[in-house]
Amino acid sequence: MQIRNPDVTKQNILMAAEGEFASYGLFGARVNAIAERAKANKRMIYHYYGSKEGLYETVLEYNFKKVVQLGSPILLAEGDLEEAIRNIIRRYYIFLKENPNFVKIIAWEQVYSSLQRDKIVFGTLKNAFRQVTEFYKRGCKQGIFTRDVNLPQLLISTHAMCLTSFTQQEILLKIDPTNTLEKRLSHICEVVIRAIAEPSLNYC
Repeated sequence: MQIRNPDVTKQNILMAAEGEFASYGLFGARVNAIAERAKANKRMIYHYYGSKEGLYETVLEYNFKKVVQLGSPILLAEGDLEEAIRNIIRRYYIFLKENPNFVKIIAWEQVYSSLQRDKIVFGTLKNAFRQVTEFYKRGCKQGIFTRDVNLPQLLISTHAMCLTSFTQQEILLKIDPTNTLEKRLSHICEVVIRAIAEPSLNYC
């Protein structure tokens, strides 16, 4: 008789759910389909995650925790602050490129906002935003960043520019065939640097 490893089963369900939610969103995803993808008993999904909504919340939390880990070491380290910004944006951009399911789930959330997203975003990203704020204040004290930036708006804009690079990639290429992902990344970095940098420094 084959003995199942609970941790492996939970991970298989989580990955299967990520794919199902990416394809159909929270409201279109089916527990039966997730069980089939995971090759798991449907009852195990409810045993480990309580409900489809509970499983969706876990998928969001799993991904947003990875997002937070991308920037934390850079934000807390000493060094060139401008290069730190570029590195954080680059890491997030590459994360989106390597995690298309996350991109699709966030795209669904832009259409059908869920309570689970609000809970996870404000809970998981709370400490990350505090780190970003301290990083920004450090730059202001050093005279590198302007004090006129609306930081939450800049973060939202940066996220939107990065996400659009993948959700609207075909359209962007039709507008300009040279609009490669690498070119978009460079443009996003420059936009953010110009928005946050002290004008007298005249970044080019």
